[in-house]
Amino acid sequence: MNKGEKPWASLETSLEGRHLPLVGCRLPLCSFPSASMNAYRREKLKEEKRISLERRRRQLQALLFEEREMLATELQALRLNKDTDLSKMRQKTEDLKSAREEQRKQIAEDRLYECWKKNSAKLREVRNGQTQPWGLFSPGREAAEREEESRTENEYEAARREALERLKEQEERRRQDRQRQAELLRQQVEELQLREAEAAKLKKEEENLLRQHWELEALEGERRRQEQNRKKIELGYGGQGALWGVAVASMRSGAGHRGLPGLSAVLS
Repeated sequence: MNKGEKPWASLETSLEGRHLPLVGCRLPLCSFPSASMNAYRREKLKEEKRISLERRRRQLQALLFEEREMLATELQALRLNKDTDLSKMRQKTEDLKSAREEQRKQIAEDRLYECWKKNSAKLREVRNGQTQPWGLFSPGREAAEREEESRTENEYEAARREALERLKEQEERRRQDRQRQAELLRQQVEELQLREAEAAKLKKEEENLLRQHWELEALEGERRRQEQNRKKIELGYGGQGALWGVAVASMRSGAGHRGLPGLSAVLS
């Protein structure tokens, strides 16, 4: 090879006009179709799983949003009911205080009436002694007065007992109402706690789905990088295979080794 002559010149001269089979050009590519198919299947399965997780995540988000709206509505209603219950309890307390005042007033009136009975009996005796002469006392009139007094006392006692009975019945109804309100409030608190627990569970599931989604995204990025590296390797093997094919074909054609550059020079 003369100085300044290209290293490929003798090779190009020896290959002129010849139909050379490119032996070995596809040598490194023959083992890739099955690997590519497996990679495609894995990618398809990952994509289907990602789509399924995304659909499930959206469904859970919609369900969680709906549950939160319902919970907020129920909490608002519970607050309103609580305010209403407090107003009712205040009203009941006022009613109870009024009933107790009425009872104390009734007791005071009873005592006054007892005092009046005693005083009126003495006054009648004094009045009778002053207005009637001694010996003109009428036993029939005295008996009628005693009978009238007894009848009045009996009527008053019956009215008093009836009033006390009504007070007891009202107090019993108030006690039962308080028990029902307390039971209703306890049930509402338990239901609220259950809904809060369900909301926390849904939130945790959503966080898990988001974490799985991020993991799939990371795996997808890693798969793409590996795919790019594999393609680069395939392209590199393909170029070297072509050079090998040219060199081997030239050697088999009988051009000899004169004027041919070294194999390392060809591959470089």
